[in-house]
Amino acid sequence: MRIVYLMYCSSMNFMKCSTYNWAKGFIRSLVDRGHYVYWCAPKRCAEEAFKKEPQFTKHERIKFIDIDSRLRLDGHRAYHYLSAVEDKFFDLFAQHLGGRLYYDAVITNRILSTSYLRNQLLIPIAPHRLGIETPIYNVFLYIFSPDNPTGKDFDHYEEALASSVLGAYNVFEGKLQEEMTKKAVSRYLSPYAMKKAFSKKNVIYGISNLSGGRLDKFVRSVEEKRKNKKFTINWATAESGIYKFSDAVEQVGKMFQRGRNVKFLVTATTACPNGIPEHLLTHDGIERYAGLSQEQFWEKIQDAHVALMENREGEVSMSLQEQIYLGLLPVLPKRNWVKSVVPDGYPFLYKNTNELNVILRYLETKYYTDPQIPKLVEECQKLMKKRTSEIVNQRFIETIENEVNKRIEHQFYPSFVTFIEPLLKDKKHFTYQEWRDFIKDNSKNGLDIDKLRASYTFSSRLSYYWFMKKLGWIDECTSLMPSWRKE
Repeated sequence: MRIVYLMYCSSMNFMKCSTYNWAKGFIRSLVDRGHYVYWCAPKRCAEEAFKKEPQFTKHERIKFIDIDSRLRLDGHRAYHYLSAVEDKFFDLFAQHLGGRLYYDAVITNRILSTSYLRNQLLIPIAPHRLGIETPIYNVFLYIFSPDNPTGKDFDHYEEALASSVLGAYNVFEGKLQEEMTKKAVSRYLSPYAMKKAFSKKNVIYGISNLSGGRLDKFVRSVEEKRKNKKFTINWATAESGIYKFSDAVEQVGKMFQRGRNVKFLVTATTACPNGIPEHLLTHDGIERYAGLSQEQFWEKIQDAHVALMENREGEVSMSLQEQIYLGLLPVLPKRNWVKSVVPDGYPFLYKNTNELNVILRYLETKYYTDPQIPKLVEECQKLMKKRTSEIVNQRFIETIENEVNKRIEHQFYPSFVTFIEPLLKDKKHFTYQEWRDFIKDNSKNGLDIDKLRASYTFSSRLSYYWFMKKLGWIDECTSLMPSWRKE
């Protein structure tokens, strides 16, 4: 199976982009199952990351394709990027434009682009017949809540999102993301359209960034954390007003004023110049890091005691899931999204800063003496272990495989495609060039599939590709173009 991954970058640098952490784990799962990935993203954003992790550029089953390098990603222009797709992408993949690359499905986290993708990648196959629609999977790594001011910076965001959810399979982390999306699009879609967009068939819970195998070596128990003399509070989201970073700093500042032996460990994706008041910048109880790689982040926080998150409007962040998996006790706002990461009756949830202050004071003095703490840490970890990428990615990929196989089996194949079937009986292997020459030599008009454009009178080159699969041939997926062996 060949997958096109059209990436949305939340930062000019992949190393600071949470999307990259999800993407590399998911792509690793795809290639481990023998699939090929066209990874489409701006090269200028990837350069530093790929220097540190060259396996993604050197892997025989991954082709990185530079698109959107001219797009400016700073400030609010990034929201335009959720819907933008550069012409170069369609030159490579759109069959009616002569796109030469072969693929089975498209995965994207540009959540406003799928309607446009669906129309541009539609393959006309014959007069008076509907075109072939490419399976598109819209991965909701970013959702802007109507209550979140950031979401309002994008004009017509909800209207564009409504069109997008109808053009794809919608992939969420969990029920909360699905409900937030429903709320955002409900006034733009009819009841019938809502039912169709969010039907059981069209909704997949398939997002996870938790690499259990890689995380396990960084896990520390409550007893092991005794080596860390200072009670450590870890903040791992952005230093911004949206995430109420100033409230967290204020609470830690009060603990410093009371002379408590605590450490505030900030491992934000990006540092804000004014995030910490000037009088605390040089305090020896504050450690501040930005732009850490995944493993650097895990190493820094492994001995921390508490994961503090103040974002009352958001959803479960990937960094929070990693914090909990590594044994940090979560202190979270009392919101609906919290229910998926803590057990029923969890005591360390707060409604306001006064309650937060009480919780932090209690944990700072009772962390090692309260017998419930190790039990709560373990219960939270168990919830996270059910969400590891090893489990979730496999389930998501199997869903894609089943859908692709079903479409290949029930596809309409014109006679000028099916003519190759009886001629393949004595063949066992084709390189791409041999396959191309075979079709050219045996077709009535000397068809060169490399020059074929999809139209209502000629079939798409993808039809030949899919028909080979239907006949039981296997694409080895080890190079840019298909090579075949008999099953």
